[in-house]
This record gives sequence, structure tokens and C-alpha cells, in this order.
Amino acid sequence: MAVSVFCQPLEGMTVLGPPSLLVGQQGIYQALPQPLTASLPLTFSWSSGSVGPAATYSWPEAGSHTLTVTGTNICGGAWRAVYTVQVLEEWPHGSYLPLIVRRSG
Repeated sequence: MAVSVFCQPLEGMTVLGPPSLLVGQQGIYQALPQPLTASLPLTFSWSSGSVGPAATYSWPEAGSHTLTVTGTNICGGAWRAVYTVQVLEEWPHGSYLPLIVRRSG
């Protein structure tokens, strides 16, 4: 009797997280394997040195910054996803309160 073990390889990666942050603001980014049914265990390594399905990033200066995550599973092979984040000095829009005029007397 032969036993065969099904192994679903990792076929891609997606990164979810905020596309824009303020300087010094932290953002949490999550790696999603493609397909979601990829065989376990899955290993994720981030460009920040973090290991796991999520990583926190923050940048000290404005500009376009990239982060990368590499995912592997027991079926072999590795996938890399790159995500670009715009870091801003301040938000490009402001909040304005409504102006209320009262008539006196």
C-alpha cells in the first residue's frame, strides 16, 4: 500500500498594509500566501529582519520606501513580494470645521 502526501506549493505573495504613513508613524504590514491553502508550515522573512506573517515598519524621513517579504513552505521554492510606502511630512489635506455665524440681539 502506497501513501501519497499532497503538498500545495506557495505560488505567490501579497502584502497588505497602509500605502502612506507620516514620518515616524508605525505601520503594520501582513504577508498573505497565494494560494491561502498553501501547505504549512509557512515561513516569512521581512527586509527589516522580522520573521513571521506580520511586521511593523517606521521611517525617519519622508520619501518613497520599499519593504520586501520572502515566503517559503515545505514544498520548496520561495516567493518575494515588494511593497512601496510613501512617507509624508504631513498629510496633504487639512480638517476644517464649519463656520457658524450667530446673530446678536
